[in-house]
Amino acid sequence: MIESKESKENINWLDSSILIALVTALGYYVAYSYKKGFLGYYGITDVFLNQISITSVILSISIMSSSIFSAYTFYLNAIAIFKNENNPLVIIFKNYFVPLLTIVFFSIPFFKGNLVYIFFLTLFIIVWLYIIPIFTYWKVKGYSNKLRKKLDKRDPDGFTLEKFLWLVKSVPSVKFMVVISIFLLGSSVANLFGNSKAKSKTEYMLIEKKGGEYLVIENSGDNFIIAPLNSKNKTIKQEFLMIDIKSDIDKPTIYKKVIIDGGITSSKAKKY
Repeated sequence: MIESKESKENINWLDSSILIALVTALGYYVAYSYKKGFLGYYGITDVFLNQISITSVILSISIMSSSIFSAYTFYLNAIAIFKNENNPLVIIFKNYFVPLLTIVFFSIPFFKGNLVYIFFLTLFIIVWLYIIPIFTYWKVKGYSNKLRKKLDKRDPDGFTLEKFLWLVKSVPSVKFMVVISIFLLGSSVANLFGNSKAKSKTEYMLIEKKGGEYLVIENSGDNFIIAPLNSKNKTIKQEFLMIDIKSDIDKPTIYKKVIIDGGITSSKAKKY
């Protein structure tokens, strides 16, 4: 019994260590993907992605953890509201729309530019769930009966959240696939969010040097990444410079805060 207890404690400690390592690695990967998407909007390549601050990592972990926890809590509470409902309209809403609404609600901050696609996806699901049964079961009388027929046709041994969580907990291969999926999904979402953030950004710091205007794009360690600005058409050239953030009092670098309505775009890179 003592050996079994010690073995169990070692396994729990090992699982906790692996989880902490995975969360940390995911935090770095998400922070990197976000910055890559952000800089990629301006045409800046991975060459400038040499530092990821610990603040960015902690922030990405906090956002991911809070988003997943909030979405799961929202889903469970929404399901509980319709727990004892027998109306087929409500059952379909609970089984299909509650998961969809959970995903959509918590994805809006990351996909503001793709709301049209989300709207059409939602419309398609409404038609598939509530309109198609009218034609599929046209011999069945009554709209509610048609929906009940659709529900009765479901596989009783089909996919459920409870079964999925059990598989994740019990089957190592499923656990591995879930980890890989979270990394890929987290990276894609962070990249898109970074790109969207850069596209909607309107406040910048401006430097005037040698008769030209340079826009501060992002900081990289102790340096700023800047690019020449064409204020007439609100574009930056594909010519990026690294300058030291520090400046002395005799020859200070003066930064001006500017607001560019509609954001900026990047000119196309030259082909050779």
